[in-house]
Amino acid sequence: MRSCAIVALGILVSAQRTSGQTVLADAPRLEFGVQGGHVPLYSGDGSVSDVHTRMLSARLGRRLPISSRYVIEAYAAHAPQDRDPYNRAPSFTTAGVAARLALAKVTSRSLEPFVTMGAGWLHVQAEKEISCSFEDGCLNEGGPSFRDGSSPAMLIGAGLMIPLARAVAIRADGRAHAPIGMKDGGSSSSLRLELAVGLTFRH
Repeated sequence: MRSCAIVALGILVSAQRTSGQTVLADAPRLEFGVQGGHVPLYSGDGSVSDVHTRMLSARLGRRLPISSRYVIEAYAAHAPQDRDPYNRAPSFTTAGVAARLALAKVTSRSLEPFVTMGAGWLHVQAEKEISCSFEDGCLNEGGPSFRDGSSPAMLIGAGLMIPLARAVAIRADGRAHAPIGMKDGGSSSSLRLELAVGLTFRH
């Protein structure tokens, strides 16, 4: 009886491995990608120009053996402070984990439209803290009022993976970083949109 159970267990494990290999037969299992992103911070008005920043991000992904459509990603991104007097922008640093779902079966040669959702941590560091009030004879002309702060953040997005070769693809994303519970953050606590493009190396 015990030997039968051992044999059955061996057959089950072998079947699961074979199934996983079949599912991922022509789909890349591991990924590493780098992207450059554009993050608008303020749309400007009559007296203050628009403000934006650039974010560099990296992602490490693992495709799940249950289906070629599911990938788990660890991500990290950073935008340095911009001290340009006409485009003063704080630094942004974020990191976390996301799930990526392809909208169709994936192979190493196929287009991969996808959606992503994840959670992580967002840190904002402004160049300096500015206090401006009408009583002090100081007028805030509508520019962004960023403050230092950190908080959990949700990540949602959608994009497209375009294969250049079996091991290399172009990845383009639209993402939204949503701080959760950042208090008295001024513009720092607002939803941040990011448009990003870069290369992904796949194995």
